[in-house]
Amino acid sequence: MTTQLQAINQMLTGIGQAPVVSLDIANPEIATALSILENVNREVQGEGWHFNSEIDYPFTPNTDDEILVPDNVLQISDNKNSNVQQYQTVLRGGKLYDKVNHTYKFINPLPVRCDVVWLFDFEDLPQVFKDYITQRAARVFAGSVVGSKEMFQFNAQDETMLRGNCIAYDTGTSEVNIFGVETGQNFYISYTPFRTIAR
Repeated sequence: MTTQLQAINQMLTGIGQAPVVSLDIANPEIATALSILENVNREVQGEGWHFNSEIDYPFTPNTDDEILVPDNVLQISDNKNSNVQQYQTVLRGGKLYDKVNHTYKFINPLPVRCDVVWLFDFEDLPQVFKDYITQRAARVFAGSVVGSKEMFQFNAQDETMLRGNCIAYDTGTSEVNIFGVETGQNFYISYTPFRTIAR
């Protein structure tokens, strides 16, 4: 299982630097590599994959009738089916805001059920995603530090293959049907032209 340190060493090796035994952010190269790895990790997970997405997750208002959104939430939207379309939520200032009622207050005692994309630590990811994120981060790192077009293109080829592995893993674990609905779910929201026109 790839650790964050091993990923950083792979990035350093890619530009001809010696591996390190610890993540000493006082070293500017390590600090840069770590920052790039974290950014790429967030970007990739932000796409929303089966392993980091949950449908119909309950969020309960606090004593002020507000819903504070955890820092590790990348995407959040209210589930229109479960909430009977009584809300239209967006994330503002770390809290859910209801655009229908123009308020941060959720007076209904029942939880607001949301579809969520979570951000996980690098070490907690499936191995195929660690490989892809590491390779993508190595390409960005090499481009920013060395600026070699040849190295950039070489890394991009491997990156494409590793992304394919992620898609295959995601498809295999989610077991979606032709409508994009996962096994065990019995609903399908049909295409509605007015929603497309409204955008």
